[in-house]
Amino acid sequence: MACKWWLVGNAAVPDDKVVVMGGSSGGDMALAAEAFAPDEFAANVDYFGVSDLKTVMAVDRMKRPLLVVQGDHDPRFTKDHLGRIVEGLRARKVPVEYLVLDNEGHGFSSTDSMLRAYGATDAFLDRYLLGGRGP
Repeated sequence: MACKWWLVGNAAVPDDKVVVMGGSSGGDMALAAEAFAPDEFAANVDYFGVSDLKTVMAVDRMKRPLLVVQGDHDPRFTKDHLGRIVEGLRARKVPVEYLVLDNEGHGFSSTDSMLRAYGATDAFLDRYLLGGRGP
């Protein structure tokens, strides 16, 4: 959260427009921000996040829009594990978008996968940060 407040205080970033986004351990950070600091960030983006049981159990605290991108063959974080988080959020009507990339493991291996993930991220951020008024 210190990084958020540095951006707000020093870079003129509006405090309601800060997003946590990352891949692998950074994706875990996005999930942790969603679970343990649900009022701090506008939204969160998780690419191939390696979550733990504490994050799964904190699903009832999550409330910000969340985009999750995962490979269908990820050996570190299975679809079953992440599916529980996604389904829990959907049941509570929390905005969550879930993109499963075919023939991907833990990371991007093809240009097509990167384009799909970045396109989904662009649309997600446009929807939840700009209200659909993107450039």
